[in-house]
Amino acid sequence: NASMIMLGNAIFSNKNFLGVKKAKVHVKSRDSSPFKLDRSNNQKVYKHDHSNGHMEIQDLNPWWKTNAVGKEYEEAKARSLLKESLKFIHDRQILSFVGLRRVGKTTLLHQIIGHLLKSGIPARSILYYSFDMGEIGVEDLLQKAQELAGINIKEEKSYIFLDEVQKLKGWQDKIKLVYDSNIKIKFFLSGSASLFIEKKTKESLAGRSISF
Repeated sequence: NASMIMLGNAIFSNKNFLGVKKAKVHVKSRDSSPFKLDRSNNQKVYKHDHSNGHMEIQDLNPWWKTNAVGKEYEEAKARSLLKESLKFIHDRQILSFVGLRRVGKTTLLHQIIGHLLKSGIPARSILYYSFDMGEIGVEDLLQKAQELAGINIKEEKSYIFLDEVQKLKGWQDKIKLVYDSNIKIKFFLSGSASLFIEKKTKESLAGRSISF
């Protein structure tokens, strides 16, 4: 006989963040991180199946409910780069973290988020999105975040973390547009080193970005 798997504390919803009616199940878990360890290659992957569209923004921002980042980030060793970047955490300029994949950029971003939460920044004022999940316009993303978290980006200070931003076509101009028109937004970007040394990036973000 096949064993029955029971899902406890399931909450059903008939709408995802794109407005498409769809039944889904949320199962409470002690681990609020949206990642899991793929033991086949010892790499972190996202827990949820996003093959049919963008993962829900809520899944990438568990602190909206828990007021904390995942345990794996809290326990990860802090690099010297974390201390250095925190010096500029409230400055107007964009903070950009460049490097090859799987060198710890995602962990660093979450450690900064953890610092913000512990320093009293409201959880709903912090948005994280990884373009590994799929492409979505920056303004569309911010609009969804406003609807889901309830923050008024025009009037309240907000901290926007965009991971693997090079996967968004034309990201330089899109970031520049939002940056120039929203003085309350503080951007944190991660991406490949090659994209951040391109002429277009230098021109678009000249005077607006501090790179690490």
